This record gives sequence, C-alpha cells and structure tokens, in this order.
Amino acid sequence: MSQNLTYHSLKPSNDIAGASGFGEYNTIDFNLVANGRKMLPNSIRVCGELEVYSNGTTKVVVTDDIKMNNSIGVHGFFESWQCEIAGGKKNAGQVLENLQSYPRYCVMEAAVQNHENDYCSASKLAELRGPLKANGKINCEPVASNSAHGVATLQNATWAIAPRFCFNRMSGGAYSFDANGDIKISCNLARVNQALSGSGVSTATQTAGYALKNVRLTFQSVPEDGKNAPMMMESYVNIKSTLVSTASNVQATVPSRKVSGCSISFLSQSLESDPLTDTYQLEAYPQFQELQFSFQDSLTNYITYNIDRLQDAIAKGIQSFANGRLHNNRMHVNNQSTQEGTIFGSDFDNQILDLSGQKFGVLLKTDFSNISNDHRIAFLFFHSLLLL
Repeated sequence: MSQNLTYHSLKPSNDIAGASGFGEYNTIDFNLVANGRKMLPNSIRVCGELEVYSNGTTKVVVTDDIKMNNSIGVHGFFESWQCEIAGGKKNAGQVLENLQSYPRYCVMEAAVQNHENDYCSASKLAELRGPLKANGKINCEPVASNSAHGVATLQNATWAIAPRFCFNRMSGGAYSFDANGDIKISCNLARVNQALSGSGVSTATQTAGYALKNVRLTFQSVPEDGKNAPMMMESYVNIKSTLVSTASNVQATVPSRKVSGCSISFLSQSLESDPLTDTYQLEAYPQFQELQFSFQDSLTNYITYNIDRLQDAIAKGIQSFANGRLHNNRMHVNNQSTQEGTIFGSDFDNQILDLSGQKFGVLLKTDFSNISNDHRIAFLFFHSLLLL
C-alpha cells in the first residue's frame, strides 16, 4: 500500500489574505478533490504559522502577558468547523456537521482524556499544547533559531493540528471521492479575546491580535478499489443556555438520530468577553445540589435520571466522553474543589438515542442564591454518530 499512498497538500480556496494571514472572524475554506482516490480515515491535518501581536503588527515579547489556552493550543483559534459533501455525486450538498463552540469542546475532551504526560507527545507539541499554563504564554512567542552564521533569529511558531471533526473521527472504510463526491471544509476563526487572554490583550494603549499564516490542509489517499465499506463518524451537536435561577431547566430538541451521551460545562456570563480571562476555562458549578436528566430511552420509555452527589455528577461527566479516565489527575472524581472545573453529563447507560423528535431536559439545582444576578452559561454537547 505504501507505494500507492499519496500525500495531498492544499491551500485555502479563499486564500485572499496573502502575506498578512488570517485573523479573527475570518473564514478559511478548503476544497478536497481527488478523483480516482479514497481518503484514508483520520488523516487530515491543518498546519501553518502562528503570529501573535501585542499591538498592531508588533509581535509579542517575553514581557507581554498574552497567552492561549495551554490544554488545546492552536485549536483555540478555530471557533467553528463545517464539513460538507460537494460535487455532483449522490450526497452532494449534504452538510455532515456544523461544530460550534469548538474550542470549549476540545478543552472538555482534553480535561477528561489527557494526563499531564500526554502533552509531551509529538502530536500534542505540534499543536502547541502543553501541560502548564505557562506553555500557553511561551507558545505565543516567536521561536529563536540559528542562521547559517550562528546568529539567533526569531521565526513564527509552526503548528499542525488534527481537527476534531468527523473525517478525523472515522471508523470503517476509506472515503471514496468517486462514490460520494468532493469535500468542502470551512472554519471560522475566533475573536481575539477568546483565543487569547491576559492583561496585555486589551489596554488603554494597545490591542492584541493574531494571524494564522501559510495555512494548508493535508490528507492521505489510496487508489479507488471499488469497495464501499460503511463509514461511521463521531461528531457533536451543542446547545448554549443561560442559568438564571437556583433551579434552571434547559429544554432542547437535538437534531440527531444517534446520540450516545451529553456533556456539560460552565462559565460565568460576566467572564464571556473578559480579555483577562481564559473564556475556554472550565468553571466549577457553584454549590451543587442536584442534576436531573429527562428523556425517552431506546424503547420510548420516559426516563428521569437524578444525581444528587457532586462526585457522581463529575464521574458521569467523565464517562460521557467515550474515552474518559475516571482517575485522571486533572479532574478526579474525589476532588471536591475541582480546580480544573466541573464537567457533568450522562452516557445514557450505553444506549444510542434518537433525540430528533423529542424534548431533552436538564434540570440544574444550586444553593447559590446569587445566581439570579451572577448568571452561569451552560454549554451542552451531545455526542452523536454519523453513518455514510
């Protein structure tokens, strides 16, 4: 197979940014076309250079308090992803997924799946991740390298990420371009005070910024063999709701017929646009009292599931991610203070539910009486399966 393996490298189809690169609110589009080829599952990478500015086009220096979220690195600059099948084949025009609040999902996934030692792997380092918050600051700075004459020069940090969209979370067969059509992948970049935080992000005299430069998408393919094995992909649907009372009820219709679990994290509403705060951080739910899920199971029985112990709520949140580690050092079920914040959730007792035609309910109770003034945002992520 190695002799038939082809590595593809694509520029953005809307590469109008030129040397200035892509910044906040920009959209980046990629068109994947490979006639007579099949894309290998989980082989897509997006790579480029990162340039962070303290003001205008002045690059950050070591004294600037400007940093990214260390646990997800460059993933934090991509607010959303959309994967669509294009071309004139049978699935043309089908939007497979539209991932919103993507960095927060990555932070939650990292919190339950990664040990500190995992950040020393080559793949995590390539994504500019790190185990310490200080890594989030260091990775924003230019990298020193030696020239041919032994003189140190500063260069932009390079990165390569494996986006957590459906084509990188596949099992089963390879994707046939001939049978299914071309692929369009689009992403929207995060605003500066989400992707970056710190006292240097926004002051009376300066406003920070960033640029992703020389962005490319790569993937691997093999020749078309005429075999079309089923493909299963993991994805998510997210819902955002504001909690304003000691008993907040969230009702939602989830547009997915195959849902394997729900994960929830929290953030104070007052911090959502605060440049001093890492807005992707996981906050503890204040003075937890009770968590209740209500839905119909796979046999259409109405289920109400109550949790009244904080340790159980955290344990269920970790289990709601398929590969969650119950003894993860960063989010241990017995860590009452939950310094890394809380994730609540349910894995639906290992059932796959159709939530497209019903109301899914979450009731959150707290003893924190000031929540009517100090609102909390609940981010609900429903883990879904796609079949193609």
